Amino acid sequence: MRLKHVDKRYNVVYLAFANPNGKLGGLIASGLNFTSPMEVIIEDIKELKARGVVVMLSVGGATYLFPNGFDALEMVKLANYMGCNGIDIDWEPNDGNTKQWDGIIQTFHDRIESEKGVCKLLSAAVWSTGCMQPVAGDMFKGMNISGLVNKGAYLNWLNIMAYDCGPPEQISPLGSFYTYRVYYSGPLCMGFEVGKMGWGKD
Repeated sequence: MRLKHVDKRYNVVYLAFANPNGKLGGLIASGLNFTSPMEVIIEDIKELKARGVVVMLSVGGATYLFPNGFDALEMVKLANYMGCNGIDIDWEPNDGNTKQWDGIIQTFHDRIESEKGVCKLLSAAVWSTGCMQPVAGDMFKGMNISGLVNKGAYLNWLNIMAYDCGPPEQISPLGSFYTYRVYYSGPLCMGFEVGKMGWGKD
């Protein structure tokens, strides 16, 4: 299916995932794994934006970790080249280094400001337990608190990943929402999954 044929009920589209160390030079260099050529994607983005859809370039995810010294400037240049409205940060660390997120938000903000292109927005996909009380041995609980306290003003909205987060007795989507509201006053979006979880549980 062509990107421009996305359901007309959607008002935000995320292009996932670009490699934080990727380059502007085409799809392979960027880490994006699309079947259409770049020129077709760019044309479809134009059509989506013409009908009022916001198009965000999602960077990172479980696919690509953020290394130290990642190239935010190349990602912002890529977003501008493709005509995206902004960058969506999907930081999923595997080493418990929660302070890294502060720098990631700041760096993307600075690069967006310096480039002055069509890429102007900055959002983030955040872990369901990312603003809950930190617990020893659980690197995800509380992982987003520092970044939101110190750099949250740079984010236009947050996407709370309230899917694949475990059974109801372990995590409450509403509880997740309210813990993020403690640290972030901007728009909060919740992600839900209908049916079985992606990793096979009901």
